[in-house]
Amino acid sequence: MLRPNIQITSVRIRLFRGGGFLLGLLLATLPVLGGAALKPPHLYVPYLPGASIKVDGRLNEAAWSHAFTTSVFYQTSPGTNVPPSRRTVLKLFHGDRNLYIGIHCEDPDPTMIQRRRFKRDGNPGSTEGVFLALDPSGNAQKAIFIMITPMGDVDDGLIDLVTGSTSLDLDIEFRSATRIGRTGYDVELAIPFASLPIPSRAEAGPEQWCLACQRYIPRKDFEIDDLVPSNRASTNPKDSVAMASLDHLPRRASKAWHFLPSFVASLQRSQNEAPGDASHDEARKGSLELTGWWTPGPATQVKFTLNPDFSQVEADAPYQRVNIRFPVFIPEKRPFFLDPNDPFSTNFQLVNTRAIIDPIAGLRASTNQGPYGLYLLSALERDTPAERFGLAGSPQDTSWNFLAANHTGELGRYTLLATSMDRGGAFNRVVSLSGNPRLAGIQFNLEAVKSFTRLPGPGVSEGDAILASANYKLGPEWALSGQYQTLSPQFQALSGYVPDVGIRQAYGNLSWDHKPTAPGAFFREIYAYVDALKDWQWDGSTRTETQETGLNLTVPHQIQLQLGRSIGREQFSGSFFNQTSSAIYCNWMEHPMFQIGGNVQWGQDVIYSATPARQGRFQQESLSLLQSLGSVNLTNQWTDYEIRDIGGSWGAREAYLQSKLEFIFGQGMSFTVNYQWDHAQWADENLDNPTGYIQILFNYRPSAFTQFYVGFNRFRNDQKTLAGIWMLRHEEDNLFLKLAYFL
Repeated sequence: MLRPNIQITSVRIRLFRGGGFLLGLLLATLPVLGGAALKPPHLYVPYLPGASIKVDGRLNEAAWSHAFTTSVFYQTSPGTNVPPSRRTVLKLFHGDRNLYIGIHCEDPDPTMIQRRRFKRDGNPGSTEGVFLALDPSGNAQKAIFIMITPMGDVDDGLIDLVTGSTSLDLDIEFRSATRIGRTGYDVELAIPFASLPIPSRAEAGPEQWCLACQRYIPRKDFEIDDLVPSNRASTNPKDSVAMASLDHLPRRASKAWHFLPSFVASLQRSQNEAPGDASHDEARKGSLELTGWWTPGPATQVKFTLNPDFSQVEADAPYQRVNIRFPVFIPEKRPFFLDPNDPFSTNFQLVNTRAIIDPIAGLRASTNQGPYGLYLLSALERDTPAERFGLAGSPQDTSWNFLAANHTGELGRYTLLATSMDRGGAFNRVVSLSGNPRLAGIQFNLEAVKSFTRLPGPGVSEGDAILASANYKLGPEWALSGQYQTLSPQFQALSGYVPDVGIRQAYGNLSWDHKPTAPGAFFREIYAYVDALKDWQWDGSTRTETQETGLNLTVPHQIQLQLGRSIGREQFSGSFFNQTSSAIYCNWMEHPMFQIGGNVQWGQDVIYSATPARQGRFQQESLSLLQSLGSVNLTNQWTDYEIRDIGGSWGAREAYLQSKLEFIFGQGMSFTVNYQWDHAQWADENLDNPTGYIQILFNYRPSAFTQFYVGFNRFRNDQKTLAGIWMLRHEEDNLFLKLAYFL
């Protein structure tokens, strides 16, 4: 399905056991397959040279009367290709430099249209608005998406049309405006061809773009109206997008050179106190960064960066600190490293540019010729500490190099990837061949990887990894998928994010997604699934095995209910431990001014911090509340977690609270106060560790890349024994400023 899932609670709870009854019920009700699917429309986008458009949210210019116009939309949720409850009109045309899109969203009661405000890329999943996806390559693999609310607030990023996953990390330059009137609201956009980072592959004649348009009306039972009729039995992503013909497009980008200079300044003061010892430190930073790119044509781009800023402005999302043993992945934010084609992305995450922490310079280039693409990325780090790679000695320079070549056609995309990390005589090199062929209605993902590593010592260790997965649509409502992968003990991808090696893993899933079409049906959507996961150590011994079942229900008044149960076991520190989990999640989003959700989860797990590790019973409660008064938003999230020995004594505890107050002032301007409090305790380590964090931030962002922010944050961390004996206190104050201006 094309759309990103707009339901906040749609993140699946992975839990359970006792799936036999549910599996039997699903198989017993397996539908008889058949029925003709509706075909996606084909659009002709006219060329109107010299058309004058003022992007103000008023579709009143003469050019709009000559635009391609359609009002044929299908309600794809909660119904399946039934008439929408409200009329939507889409208009399209293009000039020499811009693609123009106008959308009129009729509404019989405009007073009910949501008027909440959010900063860029900050719209919650249930926001009312329109969603657009554009793929100039016409391959239906990846697309740029833009979502706009009736108040003109914008989300933009990248959507994978094969998997449906989305990323907000990418930003593009465009102009947009909205206007609420007596008959509904209008959306008006001008998208420069030069700003679309997915290149066209057309060499001559009319170009065939993939295009999608959807309208979200969450107050009407999460209604989604779509330009393209739903064909849920298809695995071909082209069945979820329209094809749009555009001719008279410029063969050369209208603006070949782009520059994005930015300046970062900060003053950081830190203090550490321990019994009999205290230290103070102050650091000032001022750095100038320059990122730029040259686009000699629609299919070629060269990009560079000097001294890119690695800092994170906003506090990262909360992560549970107690009883975890896996590293946390943090997404990339630096503009230079973001690429909508994501040419270095494969099934194994062999390239994670976050591994390149402090480069002084970087260069990347890409070109597309017909179905073929070639991509290069190179970066240099000065004085990389040896301990980052588990080495000894003084800091040395590190070079990172990535090369990818791909072919995209009707049967899928195939990629050859090579990566290299070199630091003195140490290196890590990886070669991968991957593809996602589609045969007889089955979507496959295949990858074979080889790594060569030399770190300490003169020898070179070789490792390999293999992955094969398949997804098969059994019908409009049923899907079956499976995956098998192996990673040898010597496998290493230091430029990627591969947390586990020396394992073999198998996974299978059966799901049923039913959306009743009868008017007045109580259940708006029923989603059920059964899956199983098992992985082995390289010697063949079982490491983990889990069986899960889940049921997600959407009912009137925008109430969502999720139930889940899992059972399994895990080998840790040479012993097997049982793992079970039950969960109940309920979310209510009907009220226009606030939304509330809660989660309760309980079961058995391993107390990893215990010495030795031992069996425990855990319980977790979470509560979230979003309050919105137009331009003022208040978000609160509270979580409490505790795990106890089977005998009753506790092993670890954590309580977490996050409150965020945000004021939106017009287009692109916001003032935010973010407070986080986290209190973690470990019994075996006799450690009590409360932390507090507050951030005050003013942000002005009139466009995708032009941004000014100034802020202050304070962090405090105390370490005490459980008896309250103070051991260490760390306090840190940071005043920061950043200015980025797009030339």
